[in-house]
Order: sequence, then structure tokens, then C-alpha cells
Amino acid sequence: MMRQLLFLVLNMTGFMFSYSQEKGIHFERQMTWDQILVKASKSHKYIFVDCYTTWCGPCKQMDNNVFVNDNVGLFFNESFISVKLQMDTSSSDNDLTKKCYATARDFNIKYKINGYPSFLFFSSEGMIVHRFLGYLKPDDIMSIGKEALDTTRQYYTLLNAYERHMLDKSFIPYLAIRASLYGERRMADSIAQDYITNYLLLLSPDRLFTIENLSFMERFTKKPSDKAFSFFMNNSSAINNVLGTGKAEKMLIKDIIDEELTKISNFSQFSALKWQSLQKSYEQKYGKIGGLAVLEQRLLSVWSNKNDWEEYGRAYVDYFQNIGNFNGIHINNASWDVFEHVTSRRVLLFAVEVMAQHKDDDFGAMDTYANLLYKLGRSKDAIALEKKLVDSSKEYALKYNVQPDPTFAMTLERMKEGRSTWSDK
Repeated sequence: MMRQLLFLVLNMTGFMFSYSQEKGIHFERQMTWDQILVKASKSHKYIFVDCYTTWCGPCKQMDNNVFVNDNVGLFFNESFISVKLQMDTSSSDNDLTKKCYATARDFNIKYKINGYPSFLFFSSEGMIVHRFLGYLKPDDIMSIGKEALDTTRQYYTLLNAYERHMLDKSFIPYLAIRASLYGERRMADSIAQDYITNYLLLLSPDRLFTIENLSFMERFTKKPSDKAFSFFMNNSSAINNVLGTGKAEKMLIKDIIDEELTKISNFSQFSALKWQSLQKSYEQKYGKIGGLAVLEQRLLSVWSNKNDWEEYGRAYVDYFQNIGNFNGIHINNASWDVFEHVTSRRVLLFAVEVMAQHKDDDFGAMDTYANLLYKLGRSKDAIALEKKLVDSSKEYALKYNVQPDPTFAMTLERMKEGRSTWSDK
């Protein structure tokens, strides 16, 4: 009898020890979705569902770094019944996972799972109330969990109120932004355009011209036919006073390129005259902004082809001579390819002027500037600048405990030896 009692105690201890070792969120792993719904109804607890796949890297990071966090576990175990739902299939799936295949397919269709990991939150009655998409840090997923418990922040509760025309206007920007974050782009755009057209653009200037309102319009204005496009065209100076220099023009140029110019398929066959004709037509259509959009598209098109560096040099000069504060291209990357491939001294000198204004942006910009100087024969200046760069990168590496970029030191040595630092192709 004593041996039996001892055996029972040891087994109970082992079970308790095993359970206590489960760190973080306790996921129900032996229950079907129908059983989860019954448990939620009886316990009056919300349901948290982690929709994952076996191939998803961020999903594994959530398992290894976030779900095991003690604070995350305390919060979710108290507030939710938590479930993991595998959305793909694999040869190693166990019987319970296979039983959930149909549920996974149903979730995928019903809740429009657009990426992984996707987190879904349900009420104790089994109604979806909230969601999120993508990797989250411990504090962030707890914030999302708190939103799921708050009826004033629940995505689907707000969406339902919006569709019934019962949602307070102050919640609509949050709803549109969340729809966008969750991959529901059509829904986000529909909500945003309704809010912009039927509310924001009807406000008096003193109420309209705020960072929040203008940033929202900037975020959701995607094409010239959007109402806010014309508003930005006609009020660019006032908008820039609030959002910052060139913000309005950058948005307008991007919208013209994305919605119209990228749909032209034969740019590779365009001659210089053809580009000039297109620029003129867009200036007639949209004013100066239209012409700048064509210059940007021309540079991007020639750049992507990488087979006519002489034309690229001309497009680079035309663009940066005219774009001013409205630039939408990565200046250092564009200038580096001038250094690497362009032989025209006029273009190289112009690139030096461009990079002189940006050489202090980061280490890469300083390296590009030094290399341009070196290619133009200003070896002394180039070597001094590259040496400064090498020293700065070492200090940075020491401060942040990382390895310094070895290419800077290699470039410096080539400069000192008088060797080419650019491609000879």
C-alpha cells in the first residue's frame, strides 16, 4: 500500500512539475474548435487564436520569444482561452491537427487570412471581435490583447457600428488604419475615402489643417482621382507648413507615378524626344508636379534597365536639377551607380554637388562622396574623407559592439595605392 501511495505521489508530482514548467501562454492543444467554443461559453472568457503555418519564420519567433514570456502568459492565461490553429498541412501532422484542417480552411475563407502569424480574438459567444497581423513584441501583443477586451477598440465591433452608420467620427481613422494593417485594403480605402470626402474636406481650415488630419489624407490618397489629391494640389504650401517641406508634392508625384506612369509598358523603347513629349503632356495635365513625376519615372526606368549608363547620367542630372525638396528616390543609391558606371565628367561633377549636401547622412553617403571625388582625380580629399569614415565606423562598431564594415578600409587602401575603386565593366 505504501509503495502504491508513493507511486501515486510521484506521478502527481511529476504532472504538477510538468505543468509548472509550461512557460508563458497555455495553449489548449487537445481540443477541437467546437470544444473550445463550449469551454468559452461556460467560463465566459474570450478566445485567442494564433493562426500559423509550419513554414512561417515570424510564427516560430512568436513561439520562441513571445508566447513563452512570463508577463504575456500571465495576461493571456487570465483573460483568454488560447488556441493554436495550423493553417497549412504537413506530413508530420498528428491526428488532432488533421481534425482541424476543415476549421483552418473555414477560418482562411471566413476571416480572410492574408498573412502569418494572424491573431484572431473571439467573444465568449464565439463572435470575432478583433485581429492583428504580424510579429509582435511582448508588450505589443499584450496591448493588442487589451484592445480585444475593450469594446471601444475592437476592430469588428467598430466595423459593425460603421456599417450601420452608428460609429462616432472620432473612431473612423483608427478603423481605416487598422483595416489597412490587417491587409483589408479595399475596406480601408473605402472607409478612408468616405471619411475624407464626407467629413474632413467639409471642415473649416482651422480644424482641417492639423497633423492628424493631413497625415491621414496623405496616407490614404493613392491616385489622382481621389478627392484629397486635388486638395493637396491646391493647398500644397499650407500643407507643407504643417507636415514638412515637400510632403505634399512627394505624395502627388508618387500617386501620379503609381497610378498612371507605371501602367505605360514600353519605356525601354522611349527616345529622348519621347520622354520630352511625355513630360510636356503631364505638365499640361498636372502642372509642374506632372513634369517632375515624368522625370522621376524616366530615371527609375533607365536605372532599372542597367544597359545605357550614358542615358542614366542624363536622366540623373535632369531629375536632381529640377526635383528640389520633392525627391522620392534614394539619393545615395542613385549617386553610387553614377560613380560606378558613368564616365561623363559633367555628370560626375554634378553628382559630387548632389552628394556634398548629403555626405553626412550616413556612412554609405560619405563613402559615395569620397569615391566620386577619387574618380574625379581629387585623391587627397578622397583619402582624407575615407580615412575619417574608417575611423568613424570603428568608433561606431566599438560603441555598439558590432563588426565594422571592412569595405571602407579596403577602399581606403585602394585609394592610397592609386588603384581603381569602381567597376571597370
